[in-house]
Amino acid sequence: MLINVCNLNNNHELSTTEMNGQFVQSQLQIASLLKMETTSTDQKEFICKCRELYKDNKTQLHFVDEFER
Repeated sequence: MLINVCNLNNNHELSTTEMNGQFVQSQLQIASLLKMETTSTDQKEFICKCRELYKDNKTQLHFVDEFER
């Protein structure tokens, strides 16, 4: 599951109100995700997905290894 928490495209065309709305929405998404209960299976699935996604990127795989520990 990918969640875009920051849209850097065309921010110069947004009003302060629109940017504040996007910020509040991203903060609510983060808060909701942090409140969700997880299981060890969830973490294993996430790690497998990350390894699959970054299979050709040794730097990112190193971060995945660190996260797994």
